[in-house]
Amino acid sequence: MSTTTEGATGTKRRRVDGVTTNGRTTERSTTATAPPKEPHDDDDLSSLLGTRLEPLRDVLALQPKELQGTIISASSEMLDLLATIKQREKSYARFSKPMVHPKSQKIMTDEAGKELPFIPTFLRKPHPIKSSDTMNDEPRMKVLLEAAAKDYAEYQVKMTARANECSKLEISIRRDQFRKKFYDLIHIMALSHVVVAKIEGDGFPSGMKVTQEELASKITFDTLYDLTFEQLKAVDWIMGNRSPANSPIRDPTTTILLSRSGIQKDKNS
Repeated sequence: MSTTTEGATGTKRRRVDGVTTNGRTTERSTTATAPPKEPHDDDDLSSLLGTRLEPLRDVLALQPKELQGTIISASSEMLDLLATIKQREKSYARFSKPMVHPKSQKIMTDEAGKELPFIPTFLRKPHPIKSSDTMNDEPRMKVLLEAAAKDYAEYQVKMTARANECSKLEISIRRDQFRKKFYDLIHIMALSHVVVAKIEGDGFPSGMKVTQEELASKITFDTLYDLTFEQLKAVDWIMGNRSPANSPIRDPTTTILLSRSGIQKDKNS
């Protein structure tokens, strides 16, 4: 509540919540502010995670609050990328199917009733070589136009094959990007825990030959190594029948770590 009084000089002074000002209207808030909630609070996690990342709630709550934002951001990026991969895979699958009419969705056939192979929409336009209407029935023009149509049909087939390759490569590159994001997230979490352990333990044990970066790489490697086939498949880390369990995936620092420390994983364990 504010009051206004007049001083000896005639200047009006305003007292606001016990603060005297000269004509100013600045007020001091007396409303108590609730302390910010810790990221581990259930309702706060819900607002951060959203519906898509809700399955991460229990795992996220176990992580240091400084890591939660990184984990949420990286997980969201991976989900977006995975959705794009699934969409691209659906488009890519069309190349192995016969062409369908865009409206009726019925399989298209040629004059002999043979199913037409798929051709992308941008390649379905009729060939651009045209003659004047008065020339269409001229025998020599017919021969030329038929040859042009044949050349264009061959072009469509060749460009469809290139489009197929392009679509497949885009999926492959995005899968590589997804696996890298997954690896990087594990590595960041591992490095964070290594740093915390180093601080709490007042440094690494004496005689330890590896750096904290190398140790984080080793932890990342072990984590990938211990994932089941189904878990690896879920994160798109299956390359044919190969996985970290039978074909170790090592980045340069991990290779250095294993060679320097002599740490090896028994593949039969």
